[in-house]
Amino acid sequence: MFRRTALFLELPTDRKAFMELVKVLRFRTEAPITDCTSALKEANGDLDAAAGILQKKGAARAMKKGDRATNHGFVVSCVSHNPAHGAAILTVSSETDFAARNEHFQKMCVTLRQKLLDQLESTKGKFMANPEEAAKLLGEQCLPDLQAATAVMGENVRVSSITPLNVLPEVAENLCICSYTHGGIGTQNVGRIVGLVAVSPAEQTAPPVDVQTALARHFVCTAGAEGQYNHQKFFGAEEYTIGKWLKKHNLKFNSSLVLEFGKEPVVHVAREAAPPNKK
Repeated sequence: MFRRTALFLELPTDRKAFMELVKVLRFRTEAPITDCTSALKEANGDLDAAAGILQKKGAARAMKKGDRATNHGFVVSCVSHNPAHGAAILTVSSETDFAARNEHFQKMCVTLRQKLLDQLESTKGKFMANPEEAAKLLGEQCLPDLQAATAVMGENVRVSSITPLNVLPEVAENLCICSYTHGGIGTQNVGRIVGLVAVSPAEQTAPPVDVQTALARHFVCTAGAEGQYNHQKFFGAEEYTIGKWLKKHNLKFNSSLVLEFGKEPVVHVAREAAPPNKK
């Protein structure tokens, strides 16, 4: 009787140790508990082997889900530390809005943003020479992360597009790029709408952050307005037109880009100076 009781009391201890392994594996891989449990059983309790099994299964699942439609997601503001190297709006998509709001998806947006910024800096902006090719290449470079996110969330996650902010080349050296993100859920630079504005300050120093934010916010809020941008009332300071507001802050407008997820980009470009009259 005592022998049977001892064996019976040993079982919960083994189960507790096994569940601790499950917790460790889940922390390392962020895979579902059921997947961690089955992988550990298959690997006879070997954590590294179980992680390898989950990685293979995750990649296989991601490939199966790769053709699913991704009509939800967020846009991401990407501005180089050196404005001359460019700026762009990254679109990351998922199958449902529920998945797009998931912390794993939001982390994926941050990872993709940093990878794009690294490319812009290392290539001095040449990475964006072909935006479609750039989006494809970024997706390939981050494929393991995308597959891991897909495996964890159970939905397809992908890089949909990269839309660059085009600036007039003659003022690319003395340039400041302002950014504003609207409709986010707490992740910096990630939202439903992103606005980027390129301006040239009269002085070599960039305008204050609040001025940059106000300017980019104006273009986001007036993206659907008709007519010339320079005649619009400035959002939040209606006593000024955008032209007069820029003049007040010693800024010369270059170009702007506003992109809302799932919609076409809204672009404004400054008029180039007219050539001198020939005598």
